[in-house]
Amino acid sequence: MTLLCREGNTAEKGTVLDMENPLVSAIITTHNRKELLMRAIESVRNQTYPNIEIIVADDGSTDGTREAVEEAAQHGPLIYLHNTDAPGGNRARNIGIRQAEGEYLAFLDDDDEWFPSKTEKQVRYYQEHPELALVGCARTDEYDYRVRIRRDPRAIPEGDLSRAVFCTFLFSTSCMMIRRDQLLKAGLFDESLQFWQDYELQIRLCQIGAVGVVRENLTLYRILSADRERKTNRFDGWMQAVREIQSRHRALIQALPEDMQRRMELNILEDGIYRAAVCGRSSEQQRFLERRNFLIRRLEEAGARAEGMQEQQS
Repeated sequence: MTLLCREGNTAEKGTVLDMENPLVSAIITTHNRKELLMRAIESVRNQTYPNIEIIVADDGSTDGTREAVEEAAQHGPLIYLHNTDAPGGNRARNIGIRQAEGEYLAFLDDDDEWFPSKTEKQVRYYQEHPELALVGCARTDEYDYRVRIRRDPRAIPEGDLSRAVFCTFLFSTSCMMIRRDQLLKAGLFDESLQFWQDYELQIRLCQIGAVGVVRENLTLYRILSADRERKTNRFDGWMQAVREIQSRHRALIQALPEDMQRRMELNILEDGIYRAAVCGRSSEQQRFLERRNFLIRRLEEAGARAEGMQEQQS
């Protein structure tokens, strides 16, 4: 690993000891996307929050990313960690975490961007609710630089999600902010997982504390159909990660009520249907669709029975 460091933070007043504006470490992971990376870095530099250190954790890029970052460092301070052995995105992200000095840690994938007020609004939310294990936000999805779809911020659950986390996906990595001590308590990103690593971490975080949500679209989540680096297209690896996560958290899953276990499976199937379609896996897509429709019917029937019982009791 090589380290290029430009001392200081994104503003003159930025320090680790700024009590009003605690230091936030913005950790950007990248692999062979230097043009997108420059946009991600610029989105961090455009934040309204005044005390941010930028850490670029490079997962073995060979496309001139280092030279692009060196040029970017002439226009503002940042830390560049170049991992020449390409250890994988999770390990690169964890290396960035270990180098970070911030009280709060926020993550940004190289193909995503933050809208200007994201950091400030999440920090202020954390300051009002210091007991939280995780603060997230809603995102806006952008498809091939053209179509943008705003996710509904009202749909994101909050509070004690120790069980409900198994039934829904909370946030993509670029929407997350975590206080350092809470992350160290839950454990870092699992370096053995190639998919759903953000979700698996959220499962662990939800077991140690509540979740807060800034109900605004503060992150741009970019989807590029021609991006060969994008992992969404790798179906078999995703299936393996799902099985590994289920095995690892088996005790928690088995303790869930039957309806929550069904909703958990439905959540997995919905993601699998999308991934199978993207990868051209028509047989798996059809199998998932049939199973999803069956589960929906069962859940509807259970809901109707519960409603009937309530009417009888009243």
